[in-house]
Amino acid sequence: MLGPKFHVRLTRAALKLSLLSFGLATPAFAQSNSTVMLEQLILHLVVLSVLVVVGLLVLFIPAFVAFHRQHPNRWAIAVVCLAFGGTVIGWFGALVWAMQAVHKSPSGSDGGESGLNIFVNDPVPVRIEPVALGPGQVELNGVSQRLARLHQLADRGDISAEEHAALRQAILKAI
Repeated sequence: MLGPKFHVRLTRAALKLSLLSFGLATPAFAQSNSTVMLEQLILHLVVLSVLVVVGLLVLFIPAFVAFHRQHPNRWAIAVVCLAFGGTVIGWFGALVWAMQAVHKSPSGSDGGESGLNIFVNDPVPVRIEPVALGPGQVELNGVSQRLARLHQLADRGDISAEEHAALRQAILKAI
């Protein structure tokens, strides 16, 4: 059975070989038996690893802010952090973008007014469907039915006044 000293020597030898293969140590160091130098090198690697992790956390602060605030462009902000976060201008630009106010409207159309909300006000097609007749209502002809449905959409706030006027003109021109 192999003792603990063998395992320590094997571990040191494997570490020296891996450091040598990655160019982090010289051949003279790999052949030396100095445990002090090896411990210092391990300490330097641990400190370097911690600094890299802290640097990545700082790099992605704008993305964390955007995800916490449920920003509509949080994925785009994360990409900007990844691509340009290493520059001061890119990092501050992403942070300002993440901190921008996102306007929430009752109709569900978010953003747009606050700037840089790229994907939030994409046009949504609206289809005018026939109006369901209630009790005591008579069936309207096609044009009247379409105008009534258009009026319902405008009353509910699904379409704006400009859209209502444009669609109404289109219906009336088709007569």
